[in-house]
Amino acid sequence: MIRALPFALLSLLALSGCGSPVGSEPINLDISYYSRSTHGDQDATGTVTINPVTGDVVTMVQDLPALDGEVYEGWLAGGGESPLSTGRFNTDENGAGGVSVSVGDISANTYQFFLLTIEPEPDPDPAPDPRHSIGADLP
Repeated sequence: MIRALPFALLSLLALSGCGSPVGSEPINLDISYYSRSTHGDQDATGTVTINPVTGDVVTMVQDLPALDGEVYEGWLAGGGESPLSTGRFNTDENGAGGVSVSVGDISANTYQFFLLTIEPEPDPDPAPDPRHSIGADLP
């Protein structure tokens, strides 16, 4: 189930290689413009909270420009896994936005990073767009 977060509360491509399982401990990521980023505001930041066992993923961002005819989409990727969408959202006039989604148990998966992409809306392709915004490597 995907639900957009109220803005006041306030999100890749798979790479070859193997990694360790995500595990069962909650993961808190600070996301920003980094080595995989190719588009977007370099001052944008956010947080992603992942509960690998329940699959709950909460993404909150700030300082990302609102998009017209496009949306941001979160992805867990890397580690030889198929990219997994963690929801789509846009930001408000202040650059704040977020989404909460449940993706199911991912504790045995080997994802290596979280990344926001910029996707067309509507999006005819279920794969991540090559326009990478902010993200972070998983611990």
